[in-house]
Amino acid sequence: MLFGGVTKADFERAAARDLKTVLRGDAQVRVTTRPNLATVGGTLPSAKIEASAFSANGLPLFTVPSLSQSGKLDRLVIQLREFDLRGLRVERLEALIPGCRFDLNLAINHKKIRLSRSGEGTGTVQIRARDLEQFVLKKYPAVKAIQMTLQNDRIRVVAEADLGNTRLKFSIDGRMESADGRSLRLVDPVAEINGSPASAASAKALANSINPVLHLDRDLGLYGAVDITTIKLDGNRLIATAATRIPASPAWVLARVRFF
Repeated sequence: MLFGGVTKADFERAAARDLKTVLRGDAQVRVTTRPNLATVGGTLPSAKIEASAFSANGLPLFTVPSLSQSGKLDRLVIQLREFDLRGLRVERLEALIPGCRFDLNLAINHKKIRLSRSGEGTGTVQIRARDLEQFVLKKYPAVKAIQMTLQNDRIRVVAEADLGNTRLKFSIDGRMESADGRSLRLVDPVAEINGSPASAASAKALANSINPVLHLDRDLGLYGAVDITTIKLDGNRLIATAATRIPASPAWVLARVRFF
């Protein structure tokens, strides 16, 4: 038994079904737990959420601070693969978050995990260059063609953009930075415009025309779940490490939450 008369298998299946209801597409979802004798007292040592092949219009997990914190989840592991978040294809996202709390009565009586508090942990996210290209094309309609190369911690962008009646071809070479932890910006740019070297001011203006390349909250609806700490560009992939947590549910999400 896990909690009261709820078996481990019943609980895991119910939790996976619950999460799948907020995901779109042919989502593959699996929830596994590692109970021990402390579980009887309302402590769950570990829970892992694995999901892939889904799309979502923002973060699919939130806490509900108004609920009871009577249940303890010592370690929450999240492993997501090949999913779409508001038009951005993400290859991999992993997080380990300790010190979470949940409503024990809901778990016992309705087989539902509703987190009421999140600790802070660490995570990594991996995005391919080609997926970042497609996202930029959707975000900035003036950009008509783009190719990104991510190598040796540098980003090179070759693009074409429509500026009124003018088609501009340009290239930018620079670094990717996240000074605020929430956005990715192309900085220290060196550029060419229509095959000729651009001035420093023109290079900065070109970089700003696609900056921020990505904003985690505004573009992806992460509500402060992630604060980027390091960025690595290599093998045509962006790999970021981050501080992670499950944020409190915004009002519009809370209005749709079914507690039982």
